[in-house]
Amino acid sequence: MKKIDITLVEDITAFERQLLFDYTHNYRGDSSDYMIRSTRLRAKIVDKPLPSNHPVQMIKKGDILILNEAYGQYKGEVQIALKDRPGDKKINLVGHIPEDRLFEMKNIQRFEDFRFCEVNKQYD
Repeated sequence: MKKIDITLVEDITAFERQLLFDYTHNYRGDSSDYMIRSTRLRAKIVDKPLPSNHPVQMIKKGDILILNEAYGQYKGEVQIALKDRPGDKKINLVGHIPEDRLFEMKNIQRFEDFRFCEVNKQYD
């Protein structure tokens, strides 16, 4: 399984951290050129709050994002930005892929599973 190294924003919530690290993600086959979309979690968290946290004006290539409850049925979707684009208050910025690791995004193919690893942390 592919692993993507990320750094986290300073005030990430425990729930956002759980969404990133406690689950296996999957690159949807119908994703756009702007993002890798992982949607498996949406049904699992439908009854849990996911408020706006760290909204951004501009999304940058390599940003790790979680759609918050303002996004309705898409709440809990995890995205990796492939290109810069405008942000909005319905999208929480939770981390970044370090510049020297951006190549890892290119190694993930559509329909493939992947996991996030926090930079400088050891995982089994």
